[in-house]
Amino acid sequence: MGPVRRHAGVQGQAARRTLVKAGRFFPSSKRCSACHTVVAALPLHVRSWTCSACVTLHDRDVNSAINLQQEGRRLVAAGRKPAPETGGKRGLKTPAETGKTPPSTLRRGRWGTVDETGSHGSAAA
Repeated sequence: MGPVRRHAGVQGQAARRTLVKAGRFFPSSKRCSACHTVVAALPLHVRSWTCSACVTLHDRDVNSAINLQQEGRRLVAAGRKPAPETGGKRGLKTPAETGKTPPSTLRRGRWGTVDETGSHGSAAA
């Protein structure tokens, strides 16, 4: 897995988001996000273009982002479950999240109690 996708997966897990990988040949920048018409040829130097079917003006990067978001939502709705290592929501919760952290896992930090997730408790505890 590439470093950018790995980083996106880690950030997705932290934000409790789902990361879905679009297909390698998905036409994200060549597809109109309004009517889904695919342009046959779109050179890389073209940064904005107008759809011939619905006459919508597109910025290449914004259009690509919209198309990728739509494709990700479609894949998740279709039941494709993302792998946990790519940022999928995890099913199991840690003992700290369920409130069942045994007292032995707490350690006394300089500024108060720190549990296994790194959360600081009250300094008076």
